[in-house]
Amino acid sequence: MTKGKRVAVLMCLVGVIMMMVVGTVGCGDSTTTPTETATITPTEISSQLDAFKAKVDADVELWTSPQLGTPPPGPEAVPGKHIVLIPSMAAAEGAAHPIPVAQEIAEFLGWELTIIDAAGDPVKMNDAVEKAITLKADGVITIAIDAQIIKGSLEKLKAAGIPCVSFGSENLDNLCASSEYTVEGKMEQMNLDIGYAVAEWAWKESGYDMKMIMMTDSEFISSIQIDQGVRNFVEDCQAAGGDCQILAEAPFLVNNVMTTAGGLAVQTARMNPDFNVFWAAYDFALMGMIPALEDAGLTSNSFAVSVCGNAWNTQMIREGGYQRATVALAYDSAMFSLFDDLNRIFSGQQPIGGVAHGCHAKLITTENVPASGVWNGDIDYIPYYQAIWFPQ
Repeated sequence: MTKGKRVAVLMCLVGVIMMMVVGTVGCGDSTTTPTETATITPTEISSQLDAFKAKVDADVELWTSPQLGTPPPGPEAVPGKHIVLIPSMAAAEGAAHPIPVAQEIAEFLGWELTIIDAAGDPVKMNDAVEKAITLKADGVITIAIDAQIIKGSLEKLKAAGIPCVSFGSENLDNLCASSEYTVEGKMEQMNLDIGYAVAEWAWKESGYDMKMIMMTDSEFISSIQIDQGVRNFVEDCQAAGGDCQILAEAPFLVNNVMTTAGGLAVQTARMNPDFNVFWAAYDFALMGMIPALEDAGLTSNSFAVSVCGNAWNTQMIREGGYQRATVALAYDSAMFSLFDDLNRIFSGQQPIGGVAHGCHAKLITTENVPASGVWNGDIDYIPYYQAIWFPQ
């Protein structure tokens, strides 16, 4: 890998927590007597809403600002390792993004890399993990595969003494350390925060009067949690007296994105003509939905938001198109953190997770979208890992 070389790629269905975003509103004293009336005056309502707007503005500023985290010191590179990389579905942009980055990092480390595409099939996901055992791999990296789906195979992998790190999944039963967090349970809050942050921006962009359509996918735990983060914001917004609504939710499947999902988006939009924000569970879905909405003439009074930071979607944001925002991850940093965690394990240390490595997500909008390509971080990560793995 040439020093300073950047691979402009991003991973979907994941993110990195920047903050806890929680909106709470007091509801008055519940212990009134029969002769008392508990009321909230218009002034109090206005004050609550103003405070909520101020918090949203501050949150948006944080999520859209430069992300400058750097990795901590670590052990020198352990030579001669063989790693198996298992993307959930290499045909999908989000799961395909890790491949060239992983290849470059493996070459940089002098490690052998075997890639086994699970093709979106749970059976193949399990087969790939067990194939790693057969190959006597030194380590495994899974990409966007829910650990619950492959739990049995991960248990066999652990019994075989082969360490595993993952991107986009919880560290279920300590079977496969997550690139985001090594502690089980923290990824849920991270994903909730991502959905919440996008909804905050969408509310602000809509003029603080959001009428949203949600296109959801329950196949991926990350998507389920991010979608819930959006709902959490709407509940908090309404409690603060804000104009926030989810007009409709429509479920779709990833395998139908380029076939029937567009028609479903059009049908849902026509049934809810007052919508002004169109949410999809991840950027890839909008590739099938936005053209259908445009062909149907349903994009004139609304805009789309999502997560992932994929190339097609980032270009649309850059051009001032229908999609106006996405949450992107500095994917180079995330992939480096996976390999570094494996190197730490090979060195007899514990993995520390992506957040500790300085991985960060960023809300990409029409105001901070990069001039070209996708957002892949605000610093060059390669010199940092070069200094860690191959100190002078």
